[in-house]
Formats: sequence, structure tokens, C-alpha cells
Amino acid sequence: MKAPTKLRWSVSLIVGGVLSLAAGCGDGSDVATEGPPGSGGTAAATGGGGAGGAGAGGGAGRAGGAGRGGGGAGASGAGVGGAGVGGVGSGGGAGAGASGGGAGDGGGSGAGAGASGGGAGDGGGGGGGDTQGGSSGVGATGAGGASGSAGAAGGAGPAGGTGPGGTGGAAGTGGSGGKAGSGGSGGSGGCGVAPVNPNATAAARNVLCYLNQINKQSTLSGVQDCHWSPISDVQYVFNTTGVYPAIVGGDFLYTNAVSQATTAWNAGSLSMIRYHMGRPEDADSFESSMGTTDLAATLTQGTSRYNGLMAKIDGAASRLLELQSAGVVVLWAPFHEAQPNGWFWWSRGSGTQFQQLWTLMFERFRERGVNNVLWLMPFSGSPSASFYPGKSMVDLSGSDTYGDGQPFATNYSRTVTAVGSSTLPLALHETGYVPNPTSMFSNAQAPWVLFSVWCSADWLQNTGRNSAAELRQAFVNDRTINRGGLPRF
Repeated sequence: MKAPTKLRWSVSLIVGGVLSLAAGCGDGSDVATEGPPGSGGTAAATGGGGAGGAGAGGGAGRAGGAGRGGGGAGASGAGVGGAGVGGVGSGGGAGAGASGGGAGDGGGSGAGAGASGGGAGDGGGGGGGDTQGGSSGVGATGAGGASGSAGAAGGAGPAGGTGPGGTGGAAGTGGSGGKAGSGGSGGSGGCGVAPVNPNATAAARNVLCYLNQINKQSTLSGVQDCHWSPISDVQYVFNTTGVYPAIVGGDFLYTNAVSQATTAWNAGSLSMIRYHMGRPEDADSFESSMGTTDLAATLTQGTSRYNGLMAKIDGAASRLLELQSAGVVVLWAPFHEAQPNGWFWWSRGSGTQFQQLWTLMFERFRERGVNNVLWLMPFSGSPSASFYPGKSMVDLSGSDTYGDGQPFATNYSRTVTAVGSSTLPLALHETGYVPNPTSMFSNAQAPWVLFSVWCSADWLQNTGRNSAAELRQAFVNDRTINRGGLPRF
């Protein structure tokens, strides 16, 4: 939010459904090719019956579950022993190959078939993606599986029983063990888009895949829910439109940020959290966030400002880890409204210094094991490529505006230019006026993946700026996905 509207934050605060995931979202495991079969056992018979058939070699197991040897019975009259069949493995851990099948019974002529070769051992499959019940969703990335061990050689078949008028056939020889299947490789995620954090939780991966699936097709509704609003901003949307927003915005400057995000997630919404971080040398407050600091000193290890910055980053990490323990995924939008010559301390240096700040936080979160966030680079209404940290540290980006030029197509095109990509999901992460989704998607001029209206009587609940009809037009729209339309991630 721009500074003039947010000056009401005067107090210093201390940081301390079910849907099946859609087709096209695979299980994350590759199947290995079959190994060559084992040699079959032979059997001989004398007398009236024909000779016992050779036992078929066990087929090599594919990557996955253990092969199984089939026990075959000799056919009546012909006396052919059934071939043992190698089991087909599913993805999973490496397993030992099954033993060969049992010997075939003697037929009318009494010939016994040799046992088949043993099935191949499992290849370790890639981890399967989560699936949910319902309409759409995605599978998480599977880890690469280990190679399976070779199957054991099949045991020799016993001698066939004596048939009428003939003597028993000789015992078949054991088939050789099938070749081990190779391990399945790890999947890349059902949607083909991986988070910038390779250790991201399965739920975070699913959320990112979902955002990419709906990108340029639909938009998620959202509001910033401020504790000073006349009534809950989430409740205000429901009272006005009959639906709850898909996105609930919070801030680590709020004392209730963790409980607010947990409540939103458990109710079926997604949480987007920003952080009006005070200067490194100050306690957190909105007023301090708008100050100026020595960024060169802040970025120099061992200085008091550096230590102050890292303490604030660690405080944010600890709160996100609380949410991670509760299973909550967060769209994380730190250092927001970034632009050259911005109004917050993190934007008052060079683009290179901003990128260094972002990198410090990104790497520290990785060290702390914060794996439940998707990194949203939140530009102001004047996005600049010089402030963009790069695709290796950004899952989605976006812009904000307090203008009323629907549908904010200029902001959208500027953000595309700043990030250098027309496929990265872009969020209207903060807006004073609710957008019109019909206009957003007309000629694909501004297909924001989500929008979030700023809170309180100043904006969302100000009927002079956002009338009830305008809110209904935005939230009850064929292009809009609200809380009730989200899958359970």
C-alpha cells in the first residue's frame, strides 16, 4: 500500500476443497524397460503322453514392485507346464526379485514342466504425486528410485507323475533369474513447473502447479484482511457478494498473522503474506519501514545493521515454520512495492542492492528449512527489471496500483517486460479498486492470476470506491475462482 494510506499504522509491532488433481498431473515415476527372460526348465516324458513343454522364462520386472513367479499346471493330455510370469512392478522402493514359479503338474502323459525363471527385482519408483478428489489439481515431484536387484533363479520342477501307460518325466531344470530392472527416475511434477525451492512441500508444489494451470484462464479473488477494519474484510466480501475470497492477505506487521493464515487455510483459502519490515536498526513499525537506512552497511556481514536485518529475517522464518508445521502454504511477498526510488527503505538503494536483500532472505530461509512458501516478487506500479531477482528465486511476480484505469493493462504489460517472461503467473497483489475480470481477460490484455483489494473503510469497504455492484461483478464472475472453487492442496 502506498505510504499516505498506510500512515494509520502508527503502533510499533514486534515480529515474533476436496478435488482430484487434473489429468496431465502424473505420478512422478518412470517405468524401466524389461530385462531379458530367464531360461526355461525342460522336462521329458515317456509313454502315451506327449513331452512336457518347456517352462517359460520369467519376464524381467519393470521398475517398481517385485516380480512374481507364476506356478503353472501341466495341461491335461499334453502335459505342458505353465510358464512362470515375471511380475510388473509399480513405483516404489527397491525390492528383491521373487523366486521362480513352481513346477507344473504332470498331465495325462505325466510329463512335468520346468519352473520359470524368477521375476526381476523392483526398480525403485519415483515418489507418487498427491492426488485429491474433485476437478483439478496436480501431483508432487517424485524422487528418483534405486535400481532393483536381480531376481532369484527359478527352482527346478519336480518329476512328473506317472501317467496311464507311461513313466514319469524327468525333473525340469531351474530357470535362470531375470535381469534386474533399472530404477525409475524422479518425476518433475505433474504440471512440469517446479518451485524455485527444490525442497518445497508437496502442498506448495500443488499450489504452484494450480496457479500455472489457471494462468490466463481464471483469476483468484482476494482481499487484504486488516485488523483495524470496521468488520473483517473477509466477512465484508461474503456479506456483500455471498462468496468468500480465495486469497486472504496478511502482514507480519500484524500480531495475528500466523493465526489469520492458519484460519484462512483451514477454511479453504490461500494466504498471501507481506512484511512491512522496519529498518534493520529499529523495531518493526510502518513508520520505520518508510525510513532510510545505510544499505551498504546493511549488506555487510558483521555490522550492527546486518545483524539487525538477519534477526528480522530469522523472526519471519520462525513464524513461517509455525505455519509449515500446521501444513499451511504461503504466497510470500516480502520487500513489496519495490521500484527505483521507492518509498520503503528496501527500495531506496540500487537495483543490485535490492537483489542482494532478496538473496539474503531466500538463502536464509533455505538454511532454516522454510519449504512452505512460494516466492512472489511484488513490484509497485512501476516495475523495473533492475530490481528483479531472477527466475531462480521467483515463483510468481506481480504489480500493484491505486489507480482506477481498469483493467490495469499497462501495469500488466510493464510487469511482463520487467520479468522477461510472458508465461510467469502475474498477480495484481494489491489494488485500491476491485478489477473487472471480464475486462481483464478481454483480448488477454491483463489476465492477472489473482487480485487482492486493499482493506478497510479506506478502500474495500468504501462504497464510493468499490460499490456493492462492482464487488459482485468481480467476485461473482465466470472468470473468478473464490474459496469454494479451490481444490484442497
